[in-house]
Amino acid sequence: MRACGDDSSSSSAPEEDAEQTATAASVYVFGTDYTAGELHAVKDGKVASEGIEFHQDAKLVSAGGNLFVLERYGADNLVLFNTEKNEVTWQVSLDDFSNPADVVMASKDEAWVALDGADKLIKVAVKDGKTKKTVNTGDFAIGEDGNPHATDLEVSGDTLFVLFNRYYSKKVDTNYVTVYPNGLVAMYTLSDGELLDTISLVTQNPMAM
Repeated sequence: MRACGDDSSSSSAPEEDAEQTATAASVYVFGTDYTAGELHAVKDGKVASEGIEFHQDAKLVSAGGNLFVLERYGADNLVLFNTEKNEVTWQVSLDDFSNPADVVMASKDEAWVALDGADKLIKVAVKDGKTKKTVNTGDFAIGEDGNPHATDLEVSGDTLFVLFNRYYSKKVDTNYVTVYPNGLVAMYTLSDGELLDTISLVTQNPMAM
């Protein structure tokens, strides 16, 4: 459950502006029974009875005053939700099995999207969801599937940090097992996704920074 408009990475606003933001912010909660999911507004401390249906495996991300809904594996959609009108602004279909994992702002008009199921990062326009840039991440994969599994994004200053889980499937006799090598963090320029450096982790199966 997150307050749309609450961005901990943004600079401090004047006190009166902060008060206005706090008053205008909406709170939403996503619930699922693993057959269907619903997004509900929370008003005056109560969850609204009427919800908006989304894919059963979805994630809410608040970034730059925007509320994104990531419809994950099996749906593979990115959604911008209008909290003032309580409706979908746009929904874009991503590649099959791309499994969007996280969103951070690249600027006030563009956002980076991590794809757990694809060997790339994408930067999209906030106004319509159209892809503005693609950054290939296949070089960080281990195993035959060529996918490094980006699981988390963070921003510090003008640097984009991307966490890669790097798990893969390996055939042992007649079965497939999941192998978890050590994870990796890659650093990119926030504006254009130019690779700066990498940090090899000493832990396996990293999920968040």
